Amino acid sequence: MLFSRAGYAGQHTTPCYWSGDQQSVNSELRSALTAGLSAAMTGIPFWGFDIGGFAGPLPSPDLYRRATMLACFCPIMQWHSEPDGGQFRDLMPGRTGDNERSPWNMERAFRLPGFAEEMAFWHRLRMNLLPYLYSEALCCAAESVP
Repeated sequence: MLFSRAGYAGQHTTPCYWSGDQQSVNSELRSALTAGLSAAMTGIPFWGFDIGGFAGPLPSPDLYRRATMLACFCPIMQWHSEPDGGQFRDLMPGRTGDNERSPWNMERAFRLPGFAEEMAFWHRLRMNLLPYLYSEALCCAAESVP
């Protein structure tokens, strides 16, 4: 298996992709969804994106909330971000010393008591869906369908 963000003819034979290093803005969440649907239409069964974006300042709580909800139902659910001062520092500066996209850091950074627990609902739902997701993953692999 190859976990990649780029491909070419035959890319469905190493079928695990993510939508790349998106910025923490609403239009990038839409692009991640479009990328995932396009991947599925080309035969790639497994894809994901970075919850709340990868680059730039922390996402708004609303963007993070919607991204978590979407990720709950995607083949891969993950949050990940560049370190503050990373490769995109000049283009999209983050908050000094605070670029980590965990639910508990979002709660702390935006002073939103209960935000991490709200996000935990979606993570628990994801865990409850794992038997279904696993059986569908086996079907995708066995039948070579997204």
